[in-house]
Amino acid sequence: MQLTPKKRVFPLLCWAALSAGPVVEPNSSAIHYMGRFDFRDPRMPRFSWPMAGLSVTFQGSQTVFGNFSFPASGGRLRVVVDGKTHGFLQRSSGCSMQQFKLADGLDANQEHALEIYKANEQGIMS
Repeated sequence: MQLTPKKRVFPLLCWAALSAGPVVEPNSSAIHYMGRFDFRDPRMPRFSWPMAGLSVTFQGSQTVFGNFSFPASGGRLRVVVDGKTHGFLQRSSGCSMQQFKLADGLDANQEHALEIYKANEQGIMS
């Protein structure tokens, strides 16, 4: 897949959860990718299309983190927990791979569904 200069991919490096919760690597079969992703580096999938996203279910964590990088133009990711929009990650400028809190206050005894969607058009994320 050839990327045009206008499209930038945001790589997703890994998921981590506190409270001795699960750690899910990007190349795990536990993650369901939706939309167009560049998997040339399976440990750092990249995506640029709006509404491209991923989902994962987990149990055993109250707080969930994810590592992302944003292009120079910034970006916006929609975070959905258990079918409801939990919030947005938004950067007005780029950043290298950083850890972001995706959700907290979850019941560690229940199974949860986490979904992340790219909510803007410009830029490639990972």
